[in-house]
Order: sequence, then C-alpha cells, then structure tokens
Amino acid sequence: MESERTGKFDFDTWADLAKSDPQAFEARRCEEIERLIGSASAANRCRLRGLQFRIDMERRRSRTPIGGCVRLSHLMMDAFHNQFVPCIVGDIDPSKPRDLTRAPVISMDRYRDQTGRCD
Repeated sequence: MESERTGKFDFDTWADLAKSDPQAFEARRCEEIERLIGSASAANRCRLRGLQFRIDMERRRSRTPIGGCVRLSHLMMDAFHNQFVPCIVGDIDPSKPRDLTRAPVISMDRYRDQTGRCD
C-alpha cells in the first residue's frame, strides 16, 4: 500500500496484509491495479488492460506462486528481447509499421516436462 504522506509503496504493509489476510491482499491488489490503469491516458488504458489480462492468466496457469513469478519473468524478458532490443540495435525502425500478419512458429517441445505441460 502507499504511505499516505509520501505516496511511496510500503512493502512491509503489503507483506503483512498478504500474510494475515490473503483474500484482502488480493482484493486490495486488484483495486490498486484498477486505479493505476484508470489513471492512464485513454490511449494506454486498453493496452494496459490487455497486459494485465496476460499477467493474470499466467498467474492462474501456474501451479505454484514461484511458477507464476517464473512465467512473468519470461514474459518480461521476451517482451524486452522482441520489442526493445531490435529498436536499440537498429534492426527495427519503430516509426515504420511492422507486418504483423506473419510470424515464426516456435516449437515449445524443449520447454515441456514429462507431463506435457510447459512450465
């Protein structure tokens, strides 16, 4: 939660709430996310809602909380490498539209465990 005086994130307060009342923590987390998305410009709001949907789905798909963290870490690294690095090294000109109708198909076989799940 944010400290009323400073407006900064108070980790200890959030951690205490998560330990003492996980359901209240989750409700408060959703409220804060919604508040943040609602404060964004109209142009960014839709994109932020889509991103939050992806985050929520990755968390739900995970069998454990740490599995969710790993999935979200991969999501962030993929976005960084696929969107930002090409712009930095000059492979993509961000001012020009990209062809989004074609994409390479990536095999997930190397990520599957013996049960066939990608985790």
